[in-house]
Amino acid sequence: MICRIGSVTRCGSAVRVQQDVGAERLVAAVRNAESSRKTAVDCKPPSPLHDRIGHVHAEMGLRTRTALAAAGRTRGDETPYDEDIERLERELSALSVEETAAKSYRQELADQREETEALREAVAATRGQLAAHREQGLDTEELECELEAKIRDLAETETSATAASQQFERARETARTNRDRREQKFKLEDRLANRRRDARRWLVDQLESEYERAVQELAEERTDPFECKPTMASLAVGKIADYDAPLVLETTPFESAGAAHDWLGGPVIWL
Repeated sequence: MICRIGSVTRCGSAVRVQQDVGAERLVAAVRNAESSRKTAVDCKPPSPLHDRIGHVHAEMGLRTRTALAAAGRTRGDETPYDEDIERLERELSALSVEETAAKSYRQELADQREETEALREAVAATRGQLAAHREQGLDTEELECELEAKIRDLAETETSATAASQQFERARETARTNRDRREQKFKLEDRLANRRRDARRWLVDQLESEYERAVQELAEERTDPFECKPTMASLAVGKIADYDAPLVLETTPFESAGAAHDWLGGPVIWL
């Protein structure tokens, strides 16, 4: 690890920062979210566990069991539920749900039908006028042309109405399919969440004793390992985990960065 703050550069697995720099800036630099000439940390990429214990400070919160399970994953720990989790993830990834416009197609179909009905009435009225003119021996050329034009318009509108009806039916069918797929998706997501919880419980059960020993090493007196302060729990989880990117320690019981590194077994930046 290489930590550069201003003109000061420090290397190694245990770095103490004495300059006036915010912990959040260091955390961002570790995650490579912020890198500049003033602040940069050259290190291996952080694991998802760093989102939980990457910055140890007094105001932090922690879902201890979730973090403990994540620590197990950093060590490559597996559970009897992993195959089910992978299968369900694949099924969810392959399940697509399209958005449909059945509502807009319904409105378009209604408009086309309304226009078709109006044209039919117009054609019928023009035919009536044409018949009356013929009975009275009046000139019918203009009405005949008008009738032909309205019949063409009616034919085009009926074709459009048929197309709109077909689109609407396809959209309704797609909507029904999507409803089924959404229901299937919800079921898969529920099953996946259950399996992930099962895996998390399994990992916590496997790591609980080791985690408890780590907590007791830090605690001044006997304490419930799952009721201790988040800072203490974070450090105990870090001792169990296998991590390469440094933890930023703003609040610790250690006397030095070296002591923190020796106990945790991984790189640290100590403020």
